[in-house]
Amino acid sequence: MISTGEISALLAAVFWSIAVIIFKSVGNTVSSFVITPAKNFIAIILFFLVCVFTQVPVWYNGLMPSEYFRLILSGCLGMGIADLLFLYSLNKIGANRIAIVNTLEPFAVLLMSFIVLNETIPNPIQSLGFLIISGAVLSIALEKSPKKDIDSKSYYQGILLMVLAISISAFGIVLMKPILFKLGQVSHPDYNSYQLLLWGSMLRLLPGVLITIIILFSKRDWKALLAPAMNKDIGLRLLIASGLGTFFALNFWIIGYAYMEETALTSILGQMSAIFIIILARIFLKETITTIRIISMCLAFIGVVLVVAG
Repeated sequence: MISTGEISALLAAVFWSIAVIIFKSVGNTVSSFVITPAKNFIAIILFFLVCVFTQVPVWYNGLMPSEYFRLILSGCLGMGIADLLFLYSLNKIGANRIAIVNTLEPFAVLLMSFIVLNETIPNPIQSLGFLIISGAVLSIALEKSPKKDIDSKSYYQGILLMVLAISISAFGIVLMKPILFKLGQVSHPDYNSYQLLLWGSMLRLLPGVLITIIILFSKRDWKALLAPAMNKDIGLRLLIASGLGTFFALNFWIIGYAYMEETALTSILGQMSAIFIIILARIFLKETITTIRIISMCLAFIGVVLVVAG
């Protein structure tokens, strides 16, 4: 029988996939410099409302100063810089290519965990998984699009920026990993583990909002960049995508990790988003699904299984 954790992990993948498709449709009109702070700002309002409703503490003082700093830095990097690069790359190379490149993330997290947290070095099976994923990503990078839907410079720039986004995101995840684990293990008379994990997620999101707003307003043409987002249709799509991607997907991701004993299975189910994105991109964005992309996706998924289960 499927568990609550497994359902939650799958729902997180589904919601994130839908959000990516909507962000791509908006990205044709609105700059990623606007989308990133907008989605984070909308999400933090939703988080705040849920925190009030579920009586999440305004402040939890059970962490060390260095742990607060790591959460804030993780937010700046993961919810700020990495998301900005991700959305920029999404607009450059399309949703289905992004989905395949993003399968590098589990190994990136594993490698960063070894470097930063001195966790177990990736074993031969995990390294083989990484090589398979790298081969899949390389095949996408070298693919010649039948429709010539993107120029070579933008194409390779998008691929490289996405790899950079994954690296920065993985570092941010590793910074917060031990802190979220600590919050999940806290035995407190007034708060349960979910409330504290929700609080930690909101604290991480806050600097992501601030840094992306600062970046937006540091640009000379910020008024011109904001103008397209004032359109009602665009605003509604941003609201929906932000709610689904940054709020619901993150909440179900937290529940998935909280209620599943096998962390590897959670990661595998999370990577199902790559398959969902490719299918949805074909249906709603009319993106081409070539034989190379199908083979690359299959290889990438095999690689992910080897990385997280190895």
